[in-house]
Amino acid sequence: SAPSMSALESSLDLKTKYLAPLVIATLFYLRTCTRRLCLCHFPLFQLIGACSLEAFVLHHHIFLSSNGNAIFALISPGWSKLNFVITIFFLGIFSFIFFCANNNLLSAL
Repeated sequence: SAPSMSALESSLDLKTKYLAPLVIATLFYLRTCTRRLCLCHFPLFQLIGACSLEAFVLHHHIFLSSNGNAIFALISPGWSKLNFVITIFFLGIFSFIFFCANNNLLSAL
């Protein structure tokens, strides 16, 4: 059976459930209320957002199995860090190959 949640965890879960959309809507409103605020951004946050999205997609679609419990193992299940490094290395190589192929196709058009 699943472990029971304490009263504090239940309270925090309930607050997060109802307050998170309010906080997001408020930040969205403040960001779009003037033209000047719409044009302001910090490039580092944009880069972090893009990298974190890519890491999320990699984590959930490559490194975890379909049920979300098992971990992808290229070499052996006990060598998770080495599996991660090798997988990232191959993904980098494939990404570079597809990037070069895309540039060649664009230059041919």
